[in-house]
Amino acid sequence: MKKTNAIILILLLFIASCHKDNPPPEPNPDELGKGIFIINEGNYNSGNASLTYYESETKKTTNQLFYKQNNAPLGDVAQSITVYGERAYIVANNSGLIYIINRKTAKYEGKITDLVSPRHILFIDDNKAYISDLSSSKLTIINPQDFTILGKIEIGRTSEEMLKIGDEVFIANWSAYNQSKTNNQIMIVNSLQDILIDSITVGIEPNSMVIDKNGMLWVLCSGGFENTEKASLWQINPAERKVLQTIVFPDINNSPTALEINKEGDRLYFINQSVFRMSINETQIPTEPFIQGVAELPYAISVDKQNNEIYLTDALDYTRDGLVYRFNPEGQILDTISAGIIPGSIGFNN
Repeated sequence: MKKTNAIILILLLFIASCHKDNPPPEPNPDELGKGIFIINEGNYNSGNASLTYYESETKKTTNQLFYKQNNAPLGDVAQSITVYGERAYIVANNSGLIYIINRKTAKYEGKITDLVSPRHILFIDDNKAYISDLSSSKLTIINPQDFTILGKIEIGRTSEEMLKIGDEVFIANWSAYNQSKTNNQIMIVNSLQDILIDSITVGIEPNSMVIDKNGMLWVLCSGGFENTEKASLWQINPAERKVLQTIVFPDINNSPTALEINKEGDRLYFINQSVFRMSINETQIPTEPFIQGVAELPYAISVDKQNNEIYLTDALDYTRDGLVYRFNPEGQILDTISAGIIPGSIGFNN
């Protein structure tokens, strides 16, 4: 009887051990926590671009991350970063290439070369992406899986930011470099056929675009670096190619940049010396800043679409290592992040 009871006890203990919850896996110390990639452009022809990583939960900052992980410099004038899938794509403008890194480790996975003056990358799908160009009238088509160039799209003008709406891609003609035409167009490309199909005239130097909750396209135009005309904000129905309203900035010296939108798609943000915020229902440029007196030289702004936190980069004097400020949705500062020279584009690694 005692032997039988002992066997039963052993069996019960074995069964109980089988039902214990497996302990959670230990975090990989080599993997990056949830946070943001910060592209530090560096100075023109100096080859001092760099990558900073900021973990939003621990507030840990790692500068020179690309160099530390890959024992190689990032290049000359890093323009933008796009996180897609398990990778992050870093566009090095003056180096004419794109570096591809693992989003969890920042380890090098490949590069795309033989580009003229790349600015931004837009993913059409898992197997196709477009690259805009500061000085070429052609978009470059790439395969983001094997890092090969698939072809070119002649659009007749230089290109900057891009947005995909349905099967159409809207492309801002920001730069007048290498073109005799006025840089005041939004070109439209059919992404199924990879051809230019239309364009919309806006203000001079359209530098940034967003889509609101109603599917309307907003375009911010600086008016030109020589103050050719007053800056303007355009609301466009992209399906009908119809301009719904044009909001003109009051001062010819205003040169707004970095249009952003919140996760709900009903509030716009932009930089005009300070940070301004406005509803998509407003018809005038706000007169009072939303955030001011924090950054010495406000340079770029990004809004986290998960929690509406705002990141504002500060280029300082373009030579010192810059800063990035983190704000809650109400504009209250949460943290100050040390970065590299001219912090600009931010990639969310959530």
